[in-house]
Amino acid sequence: MIELSNFLPQSLQDHLENHLTSNSFPWYFIKDVTKEFTTPDEYYQPGFHHTPFKEGKPHSIEYDQILFLPHLIKDVLKNNDLILHRIRYGMNIRSIGQNNDHNIPHLDFPDNFSYKNYTCLYYVNNSDGDTVIFNETTRSINYTVLSRITPEKGKLCIFDGEHFHASSPPKNSDYRIVMTLNFYDPN
Repeated sequence: MIELSNFLPQSLQDHLENHLTSNSFPWYFIKDVTKEFTTPDEYYQPGFHHTPFKEGKPHSIEYDQILFLPHLIKDVLKNNDLILHRIRYGMNIRSIGQNNDHNIPHLDFPDNFSYKNYTCLYYVNNSDGDTVIFNETTRSINYTVLSRITPEKGKLCIFDGEHFHASSPPKNSDYRIVMTLNFYDPN
């Protein structure tokens, strides 16, 4: 796992935070920040998302704002062969009355994905609501914590995408914004 504080210059950190929290940014509501579909008896955490790049191609003009970011991450990983699969912005909003320590553990790629892959998280703002990375690489009913990452503006965290992980809703901050970039190695 790699954690880098102040991954981007302060002026760029501020630009991204201001842009993503402006009244003109196109956030889209989702019932659960982890899963597309939930069942009536299942815990879910509402939030917002925007996915400017998915399935290997741009899906929004917002991708133009961060064209540089995948290249910087490839440099950190020292692997220019990595293929960018998805960029997703996620906004978890303050959770009131929820006692869950974290949201639903998940993988960003399908369980049977055959390539080495990476989950890269860039934290847009200071917030509570840790990212929890689990030891498990297969579904479990008892996940064990490998690491907890506290959201800090400008921090980049990169980890093996084969590990289940989960966001946590903020309980003190109004919102938590994270950019998730998913890469895989075709070799």
